Amino acid sequence: MISRDMLNVFGLRCPVLSLAMVLGLALVCLAAGCSFDVGQNVRLVCASERDCLDGKVCTGGVCADPGANLPDADLDLDASGDRDGVLPPDSGPGNVDVVQPPIDVQHDARHDARHDGGDAGNAICAEGFVVSCGISEGACVQGASVCVDGQWGPCEGGTGPSPELCDGIDNNCDGTIDEGCECTDLDTRGCGSNEGRCERGTQACVGGRWGVCSGGVSARAERCNGLDDDCDGVVDNAPTGVGAACASGLQGICAPGLTACEAGELYCRATQAPRAESCNGLDDNCNGQLDEGLQRACTNNCGAGTQSCAAGQWSECIVAQANPEICDGLDNNCNGEIDEDFPEKGQSCDTGLLGVCAAGEFKCAAGSLSCEPKVSPSAEICDGLDNNCDGKVDARIDGLVLTESCGQACPAAAVRLCLNGAWSACDVRSVELCNGVDTNCDSVIDNQSACYRVCDGGGHAVGTQRCVGGVAQCTMPAEICGDGIDNNCDGVIDGGCPIANGLAGMVYIPGGSFIMGSLQSSSYSEPDERPRHTVELNPYYIDRTEVTRGNYINCVLAGQCERLDLSCPYQNAFGSDVDKAVGCVSFSQAQAYCQWRNKRLPTEAEWEKAARGPYDRTVLWPWGDSEDASRAVMSCSNGLGNCVAQVNSYAQGASYYGVLHMAGNVAEYVSDYYDPNFYTDSYTVNPHQTTSKGYGRTRRGGSFKQHLRYGRVANRAGSLGLDEMGIRCAKSAP
Repeated sequence: MISRDMLNVFGLRCPVLSLAMVLGLALVCLAAGCSFDVGQNVRLVCASERDCLDGKVCTGGVCADPGANLPDADLDLDASGDRDGVLPPDSGPGNVDVVQPPIDVQHDARHDARHDGGDAGNAICAEGFVVSCGISEGACVQGASVCVDGQWGPCEGGTGPSPELCDGIDNNCDGTIDEGCECTDLDTRGCGSNEGRCERGTQACVGGRWGVCSGGVSARAERCNGLDDDCDGVVDNAPTGVGAACASGLQGICAPGLTACEAGELYCRATQAPRAESCNGLDDNCNGQLDEGLQRACTNNCGAGTQSCAAGQWSECIVAQANPEICDGLDNNCNGEIDEDFPEKGQSCDTGLLGVCAAGEFKCAAGSLSCEPKVSPSAEICDGLDNNCDGKVDARIDGLVLTESCGQACPAAAVRLCLNGAWSACDVRSVELCNGVDTNCDSVIDNQSACYRVCDGGGHAVGTQRCVGGVAQCTMPAEICGDGIDNNCDGVIDGGCPIANGLAGMVYIPGGSFIMGSLQSSSYSEPDERPRHTVELNPYYIDRTEVTRGNYINCVLAGQCERLDLSCPYQNAFGSDVDKAVGCVSFSQAQAYCQWRNKRLPTEAEWEKAARGPYDRTVLWPWGDSEDASRAVMSCSNGLGNCVAQVNSYAQGASYYGVLHMAGNVAEYVSDYYDPNFYTDSYTVNPHQTTSKGYGRTRRGGSFKQHLRYGRVANRAGSLGLDEMGIRCAKSAP
């Protein structure tokens, strides 16, 4: 044991030691083969509890029992009040003075030793002092560093980091266990599948990675055995052996087969079924015989005969006597010449072609009789003939009548037309040629104009032309019943118009389906216009124009209609206003007027078809998809009397069927109650909402007060001002 005299050997006399001093003295003692004990008169200097032993706490810089009251006289304080670690010689009986480094120097040295791998470098230390070093994290354990010749020695006695292993331990002491490992060594888990014939096995973790799956039953090639060999959940799907060539056991073309799997067993299925026997040297009907009983009629240069089939070949044609010559590429009369004469030779015939190409005569070429035209097609000229044989007389290739520029520069320039086989005078100012020139001198190049189409049945009809990329597009109007004109140019005057009384001024709308409503992506589309759906309607008639003020006054004078509210302007006026659309009409008044004319109000679907047309077209307004405010009376704020136009005006805004003012002027009642959710996407036949939903009757077409968006053919309204409402009647076709 080190005594007080031994402490004096080191030149130290103090009862207060640091932990480093204690450890240093212990190492010296151990080297000398002695024991060392810190007596009760020796106290350890500390900076924190980690510098104390045996449950001591650091109080006032000295290790002591918890709650102990230590005198301050044990330690000298320097001028700044810090402990210098030097006790005075007369510190009391039994005390030994020991010179040690200040506490903050010791702490810095320990810190350097820990963080420098046990070597404090050039840190100043007291000879023989010991500090802890290294880290205590994961598998690492701190060691100790001894002060020798004023320098801290290497860190010894601890355990440092090592490469990380997959063993559940933080080997590299970085605070993370088994980083980069897939699993922990010696762990196991199940693997494989229990589907079909498969059985699960086991995987073991080796070197941080899962090993191979062993001990189970793996998938194998599928066989035709009624089992799921490949463990995919399907029995006998594409098993081995299927599709191999085999013999079916049948005869003829039915003999070859391919293996197939059925009910867990392989069998040979014929690749071809029996068929009718033909002359090909094969057993087509699979009865074991070849080409049996086959015969056919034949003809050679001496007449008609019979052929038989043998070994896949037809025999020579056997005939009884010669025949007259015909156009067949044979020497029928056996005179050594072929087709030198035939019964039709020199006769006229109809080629089946059109125009001047229709007249022909029979000719025989290569054994084939044909009717060849006497006149070949040529360029169309204005002569009343179909020169190019396309079925249209005096027509251009696009079906319009022949046209040409005439006159000089504007204002004298114009276009003339080929009508009835002759050129018209040079004064057709309504026609524009799509040629990048202001042909009709209206100061607009290639603008919309009239166009004249040659009809299939002869004659011509007038349509509306647009120039698109220099190409004329001529749209024909719908047929107007009773006007004696083939309006739609289908070759039939008043085609589809039954003869009936009381139809003057009405347009016939053929029955059939059309697309009603609008797409959500369409401009200005509203929720009550959707979904877009198909509707089937019976044929009907609808007024070409709105009911005029004069029409309604006649009904009042006949005692069949109520007088209109005199506070609504211009409704009972005569003079020029009688041809303008009537307004300020209630639903009951509109219904009474149509009944007086032996008609009715149209349904909502009938109104929309008359405005839209029959085809699945991209059409937003009656005239098309161009947002052209010049085609309708809308967005007018001058009042009913000054805004509403005559009912026969605005022809450029006519619908496909030629119905006027289906956008703007006055809005129009239909017989349906308004229901915002009435439309469905199912096929509907003659739809009619007869149940009131509390919104009143549906209004269609928009009025003079509204923006053009409300004049769209799909737009619906449940209410409008009374002065905006007018009348249009309909009638069912017989």
